[in-house]
Amino acid sequence: MNYQEALAYLYSLSDFERGGPYTRNPEENLPREAWLLEHLGNPQQDYSSTLIAGTKGKGSTAALIEQVLRQAGLRTGLYTQPDLHTFRERIRVNGRLISESEAAELLTEIRAVIEHIQKQGTFGPFITYEVATALALLYFSRQRIDHAVLEVGLGGRLDATNVTQPLVSVITSISYDHMQILGNTLTQIATEKAGIIKPHGIVVSSAQSPEALLAIAAICRERQAQLVRTGPAEFDAAQAEVEAGKLPALSYSYRLEKRSGEGQHFTVWTPERTYRGLTIPLAGQYQLENATAALATLDMLRKQGIKWDEAALRAGFLAARWPARIDVIGQNPTIVVDGAHNADSMQKLMQALRDSFTFHRLIVVLGAARDKDLVG
Repeated sequence: MNYQEALAYLYSLSDFERGGPYTRNPEENLPREAWLLEHLGNPQQDYSSTLIAGTKGKGSTAALIEQVLRQAGLRTGLYTQPDLHTFRERIRVNGRLISESEAAELLTEIRAVIEHIQKQGTFGPFITYEVATALALLYFSRQRIDHAVLEVGLGGRLDATNVTQPLVSVITSISYDHMQILGNTLTQIATEKAGIIKPHGIVVSSAQSPEALLAIAAICRERQAQLVRTGPAEFDAAQAEVEAGKLPALSYSYRLEKRSGEGQHFTVWTPERTYRGLTIPLAGQYQLENATAALATLDMLRKQGIKWDEAALRAGFLAARWPARIDVIGQNPTIVVDGAHNADSMQKLMQALRDSFTFHRLIVVLGAARDKDLVG
């Protein structure tokens, strides 16, 4: 197949991102993905990884972690979704998008494997996202990367990326979204996302609502996993332990120092040291939360042999970019693009606009999928 034929094949499959059914039986998601990867030689076992779930902040946190590791000299893979302009944006090695020819070649290989194994009729049909995930994991193996940073597509427990065995699992801010699949309460949603926590593993959690935090803590206790919490400087470690159901947790906290044309300047306190004068070019208070979660994750990776230093941290944070997140694309007038699409992210967007811009008049152009609750 050429690239256009490969994309046509990929999107001919059931695609929940484009309104198709999520899958016939969600409980078959992981066995089906594992089955496919086994027939591809289990490429996900050729490198270490970090897996990131959450409602908001996954992509930004992934971009920050990947940039620091790349600055440290590692060969990195980054898998995110959705894309803005081209499917190829989802899969990158050292910042370079997978090429059309590479995507076509590997999708041709994957299609042949799928057609062969589906003759056995063990599982239902694959969906677009599952095949895209297999493509990313296989591509990273062929590119001989050192470490992959993987963003969960939806939920966590049954997501195709959860076939991996990450060194660190990360759960960013949890709020209401995809309730028809994940559940109608924050406890249900958080439980699905906490499904990425591995037995005896490490999970980094951004600041969460009490309901979400208790759900995460319950999974940590059940699986004997280490919980690492992040939050603002006012965040009280003793109170955090109470909220987490008396589960001991490592704490990382941050404080904004100032904003400038260069970005946001802030301090992070870790269990072992203080990082002052860190800078990210990403706007919005919530990006400080994402950066602190990224730093906590990097610390946990370093404890497991993934080497980086402070120079790489500072350079990586400063170089990080994530489009369509408080993204200034025009001047006179200032034009800002953002992908906020639920109540929590809209509130954070409005606060970020007040904090980061001076304006007398605000014109909003809003587009939303028909299933979104615009009134609520």
